[in-house]
Amino acid sequence: DRTAQLKDALGQALSSPPSEEEEAFLVPKAFRAKWAKWRNEGVADATGELRCKHGGWLVDGARCISAAAWSHTEALFPDSTPLPRESTSACAACSAERRSLLEGAKGNAALRAAQRQQLGRLLAEEELPAEVLSAGSPLYLLDAAWVQEWRRFLLAKTQTQLHPGPPSSAGLRCEAHGCVEVRPGHTHARWRPSRGASAAERAVSERLPTRCCL
Repeated sequence: DRTAQLKDALGQALSSPPSEEEEAFLVPKAFRAKWAKWRNEGVADATGELRCKHGGWLVDGARCISAAAWSHTEALFPDSTPLPRESTSACAACSAERRSLLEGAKGNAALRAAQRQQLGRLLAEEELPAEVLSAGSPLYLLDAAWVQEWRRFLLAKTQTQLHPGPPSSAGLRCEAHGCVEVRPGHTHARWRPSRGASAAERAVSERLPTRCCL
């Protein structure tokens, strides 16, 4: 029948990609592998996946097919939009968003490198040196949850992990009384002394905030 003939013709036409000089049309990259499935599922628009959220076209996510293949595509998918290769432009808004993401990724990479260099000891969870543990040095409590998120940011191999932002002391305060609340796992305080602690470590312990709600 007519539909079977069109399917055979489209399959043959798709096997020969257009040259740079030939007239060509844009379709989704998955079109060649999935067009038969889309047709069986009743899909009427073969170009729908290329439309972006702004109403433009995702040219970067497209492949080219010949004019002959496009004529068969239009017959099988009547709601498809003709997208000539030479005259179809990428969505300006999507392009701007992509540039912004790339710039943000570069900024994150630079931030990771700087913080690895400056705060590598905290990242590696090494013991604090004696000069930091001395009685005259200021010490600060950090929320353990924030520290873990910060470590994930520094160690992330992709750009999807976001920086947790500046550390906040909100999670360290008792909601009932507004005092600092020091609980195991709640704060990052490796300077708390253990058995056999040095005099410097014991001095640090005396300077930690008083526990609340215990």
